[in-house]
Amino acid sequence: MSNDPRGSSYDLGGAGAIAGRLTKRAPKPRAASNEPSGFVRFSLDRLRMGAPVAAASEPAEATEPVPWSPEMMGSPGWAKLLDWCIDAYDADAAFVVDARGLIVGSRGLLPQEEIDEIGARLLIAFEQADHMSPGGSQSMSIERDKTWLLGLRVALNETERLTVGVVTPRPISAAARKQVEEAFTRKARDF
Repeated sequence: MSNDPRGSSYDLGGAGAIAGRLTKRAPKPRAASNEPSGFVRFSLDRLRMGAPVAAASEPAEATEPVPWSPEMMGSPGWAKLLDWCIDAYDADAAFVVDARGLIVGSRGLLPQEEIDEIGARLLIAFEQADHMSPGGSQSMSIERDKTWLLGLRVALNETERLTVGVVTPRPISAAARKQVEEAFTRKARDF
């Protein structure tokens, strides 16, 4: 390989000689340093979302009551109620879907595309559940990969229903499910 700065950098013979010398050398062991590290790196494989495995089997209870106030009236009330679901159940997301599959409101950490898909599939799951039960299903809890999806139907009026979805790290207890159902039923009457 030439030392001429204007020379070609495509000296294959020289590159082969350097590569041969580098592969013949044994790596020198590095001495451990007593200097503190500037950061700690954790393996992404060990990172888990959701509740710890032991806690995932215990149903979640609400950590706070529904914050009813005049601010809960009208359209902004949906966002406040969804925020309450996220805070009270440590949820990743909460959303409301109308009968056509359109998202009425959503809050949380999940991307909107994922909420749209979960909402549409939740409606289909309720339609399928109606075929299994003569009276139809009013709620369901679905275990997902590392989270749980609570689905509830709430009467908007005599003919229309809304579907509420709450994505949580643990299943929601029957009493907590009832609390969510009552809160959204009350809000739906104000819709």
